Amino acid sequence: MKNFFRNNKVSLIVNALLVFFLAICIVGSSMTALIRFTAFNPAFMTDSLNESRYYADLCDEVKDELVYIGDASGLDREFFDEFVDELMVREDVQSYVDAFYSGKKLEVDTSNFEKQLRSAIEAYEIGKGINTEKVNQDSVDYFVKEAAKVYSGRIRVSYLSILQDRVRRNTPKYTILMLVLAAIAAGIILLMLFTERWKHKAVRRIYYSFTAAGLVMLLIPIVVFASGLIDKINFVRLSAKEMYVTLLNTFFSDVLTIAVTLLVISAALCVTHLMLRKKASQ
Repeated sequence: MKNFFRNNKVSLIVNALLVFFLAICIVGSSMTALIRFTAFNPAFMTDSLNESRYYADLCDEVKDELVYIGDASGLDREFFDEFVDELMVREDVQSYVDAFYSGKKLEVDTSNFEKQLRSAIEAYEIGKGINTEKVNQDSVDYFVKEAAKVYSGRIRVSYLSILQDRVRRNTPKYTILMLVLAAIAAGIILLMLFTERWKHKAVRRIYYSFTAAGLVMLLIPIVVFASGLIDKINFVRLSAKEMYVTLLNTFFSDVLTIAVTLLVISAALCVTHLMLRKKASQ
């Protein structure tokens, strides 16, 4: 085996192919690992929502729609400003996200919302000096049901229902692919090291692969951020745009971090190569 790789007629081609495939495996394993631990990770979604203005914008949207349907019932903006609580919105959105990643049916439980709304309406009527016994209960029931529909529609995170089945089916696949690519990369590195008499040459080839992989990974976020593609994303709902812009910015920032890490490893390999070559020449 060693004699085969040392044969001048084939060594150049074989080593070039090994460098190329190692670079592909490094990029592939890095990207699959990133996708596995970001897009397919509930903690990533939760952290991104907390870091963005998603909840604040969503509360404003819920209030605006409730004010629109509440005008006919005599409920003003002040009532909904006090009623719509960001903490309640956070809890319901988090339950929706948890259901998305656990594979459960994507439903919004509005029972607590309806209960709190009824209590708030009753307190509002008492505060305004309205005799609650004379209030048409059917009208209140109708309004509460319509308000619950609005609230449920807003709590549903845009496009998650479409992506749920794909995420559930592909999460194990990405995990396996990540491990397979990492194993292949490790195998190629070991092959380079154990079939090359001069270790500094093997380290140099590994250094080439990490450099190529790092530059490819670096190019991706540079192109995305420089072109302004993320900021050009447009949604009807401001909260949805805020959420997906934050998610994408975080994702491509992580790509940039991986690229820098690969280039740092590449620099360390370059130094190691120079030290080994100097030692071999003595």
